[in-house]
Amino acid sequence: MKAKQVKKAAKKAAKQIQKAAAPKIKQMQKAARPYVKKAKRAAEDLADEAMEKGREIVKDALAAGSKQLKKASKSM
Repeated sequence: MKAKQVKKAAKKAAKQIQKAAAPKIKQMQKAARPYVKKAKRAAEDLADEAMEKGREIVKDALAAGSKQLKKASKSM
């Protein structure tokens, strides 16, 4: 067999394998969908929690800073 013939045969075999695997891949993707959705929701919840904690930390830091400024301005 020449290189061109081998290449052509390999392409044909690859296409046949893809066609044979396509239904199984779709089935696996369909089965994985609920788990992907749950993972996305969990990630969103974690991100929301992190944002909320970050807001609280910033708020506390600003409050502490304003208290220090008030004390400094009173002592002047």
